[in-house]
This record gives sequence, C-alpha cells and structure tokens, in this order.
Amino acid sequence: MLAVEEVPKITDWMQAWGSLAGLLMSTVAVLFTGLLFRHEIRVRREEQRDNEAAQARLVVARPIAMKRDGERSDEITHVGCLITNYSSMPIFNLTVRLYVTGYLDSIGDEPALFSVVQDDVAWTAALRWPVRDSDLLQDEFYCVLDFVDSAGLSWRRSGLHLPTRQIIPEPRLATRLRVSASYWLRASLIGLRRLPSYLGYLIRRTRSR
Repeated sequence: MLAVEEVPKITDWMQAWGSLAGLLMSTVAVLFTGLLFRHEIRVRREEQRDNEAAQARLVVARPIAMKRDGERSDEITHVGCLITNYSSMPIFNLTVRLYVTGYLDSIGDEPALFSVVQDDVAWTAALRWPVRDSDLLQDEFYCVLDFVDSAGLSWRRSGLHLPTRQIIPEPRLATRLRVSASYWLRASLIGLRRLPSYLGYLIRRTRSR
C-alpha cells in the first residue's frame, strides 16, 4: 500500500515559527551584546586615556613678557616664558621651544632643557631675528613642551591645546629578525674562533687526569 503523506499540523507550523523567532531573537541578543561590549571597551579606553593625561593637562606654558634690545625701540629680541606644573607630582626631561603663529620652525634660538620641574620655571628665549611690535602680537607666541610625567609617559603640549601622548613605535618584525640574526651570527663566529682553544683546553684537562 502506498504511504499517505502526512499533512503538517497547525502545531507543527507554530513550533517551526517559534523556533525561527527564537533564532532571530538569539541573533539580535548576540549582536546587541557585542555592540554593548564594544561600547564598554571604548568607554574604558577613553577613561584610561583621560586618566593618563590627568597630570599632563596640568602642565602649562605661556609667554609673559617681551624684551626689546634691538636697534629699534619697537623690535622684540627676547620673549620670557613661564612654565607651571600645577600637579602635585614632578615632571622630567622637559624641553621647551618657542613658536609663533604662521611659522613651522621654532623662532627661539635654542630650546630650554630642565631635568626636573616641580612647580614653576622661567625661561627667556632669544629670537633668531628681531620682530617688530607692529608685525607681531603677544598672543601669537606659544610654547611647545615635551616632557615625561611621573608615570613615565611621554607627552607633547602645543600652546594651550590638549597634550598628546608620544609613543615610540616598536620596530617591525623584519627589523627585529634582522637584528636577531646579526646578533646570533656574530656570536656564532666568535664561538667558532674560540673552538680550537677550547678543544685544546679539554684535551689538556683529559691528559692531566
């Protein structure tokens, strides 16, 4: 006898649609969880960066005075700057350069170097060329700071802009492999040169026994 094909019942359809709905809800839940996890990671990274820059934001430099020792009475030859560390911890290896708006290179003759700064330090920058008052305003001068905070992190701050972390890039894999290969090659050559004398030492030691 031929088997009669059983027609799906309404309960089967409901069960199938329920399984499909459950699969869709599970997929949405997984996507939502992934997006929430990604958001939490981003928030934590922002909080970490904010905490890392807490001390760097409290280090401020500003021009406070201009000196005129040029041939003309309106020529600026020196600019005095005040660097203030408002944090409770010192900063290290501070380098200060003087810039002026519109120029890419430092207008100061030489940068200032300070090994440790706890509170305030003053610095007078000699300009590379005299500038007239009519051509330059005090607000156009700004200082660029490079320093290491108490946590050992390197920072750069330009004027009153937010400080930026200075990260030294790690060498590429090819560079590391090349350095390692060169090191081991030199070590092998030194070992080969010393091999005859070492063998002779072993032979003499054996005979002495």
